[in-house]
Amino acid sequence: MNEILGFLHARIDEDEAVARAIHIDPNWEYDETSGVGGIVYECGDGAWIADKVGPVNGAHITRQDPARILREVEAKRATIDILTHWPTWVTPQDPIPLPALTALRHMASVYAGHPDYRQEWAVA
Repeated sequence: MNEILGFLHARIDEDEAVARAIHIDPNWEYDETSGVGGIVYECGDGAWIADKVGPVNGAHITRQDPARILREVEAKRATIDILTHWPTWVTPQDPIPLPALTALRHMASVYAGHPDYRQEWAVA
């Protein structure tokens, strides 16, 4: 289990580093008013930039804004912490124990395209 935990922590750290490297206001939005549509964001100097993209791409890109990714990073870390400490909370009265390894495998599957991902972590 330590190997899959190491893998997950490394990927989450990478996600965080990429999101923190963005040097723009983290509030991205899709603007349909231009007719073509665009991702609108503020640069560090206060200037606004609009990258023209279609509505499907615009919706996807704005959902990946750095602020959201940082919230997801924290949520994943909290989930991993809960899953890895669950056995110490289980009592004999608990009818259904949490399948922590299966949950971690599901979390790791998000990164299945990464070269360090191991096929044995795939959920059947």
